[in-house]
Amino acid sequence: MRDDSPDQLQVYHAVNPRPTPWQSLLPAVQYSLAVEKTVPFEEWIDKLTSLEDQDINRYPAVKLANFYRSLLAAESVGLDTRESRRASWILNEMKPVTGDMLNPEVVLNWLCLGCMPRGECHPGLLSSAYRDLCCAWM
Repeated sequence: MRDDSPDQLQVYHAVNPRPTPWQSLLPAVQYSLAVEKTVPFEEWIDKLTSLEDQDINRYPAVKLANFYRSLLAAESVGLDTRESRRASWILNEMKPVTGDMLNPEVVLNWLCLGCMPRGECHPGLLSSAYRDLCCAWM
């Protein structure tokens, strides 16, 4: 935060100022994970809410079903990045993410290092070519 004026709060959103719609990235992620079929977000939420209570341990996302449903109703307002871009030449020059940037190695890295707890391997999420590599990293 920068303090230009005692009455003025400066907020910096450290996000890409040029967001990319998920639908334009989905084919690259789908290819990288060797996923044949995807379902629309609303359909996924419907399936999630239809799961029984005993499935909560297997599918913890059930606990967030109402939150996910609220995302469908909400309109995206985006984040104001003007101050961030003024303060950071990197953010100012940042380009939108494209599907070309999401090669299998990048997506695998997300899964192995960011989205999965260490020490766990979820073979069902990866094609066999990447599963062995991912499990070896953990």
